[in-house]
Amino acid sequence: MKRHRLARNVARYAPLPPENRAERQTWTAAQAVAFLDHCHEVDDPTTDLFEVIIGTELRHGEALALRWPKVDLTARALLVDRTAASSPT
Repeated sequence: MKRHRLARNVARYAPLPPENRAERQTWTAAQAVAFLDHCHEVDDPTTDLFEVIIGTELRHGEALALRWPKVDLTARALLVDRTAASSPT
């Protein structure tokens, strides 16, 4: 808009988030450990994925878009180069 390349500001019509939106609560380290311990106890098949998500602080969309070719177990590295749409909870 400042450079006069657009006829109108389309962002003006985008809906704004609600003002009273609740702030998200994050787990403490102790809560994360307790969750992972429980996953191990019940032999949850997604435990390894949860450990990666918690340990790397991946966002929902990043975890959903992660694919095996982007994971190097030998180097203990992963490449986050995309994201997928996920609905916030």
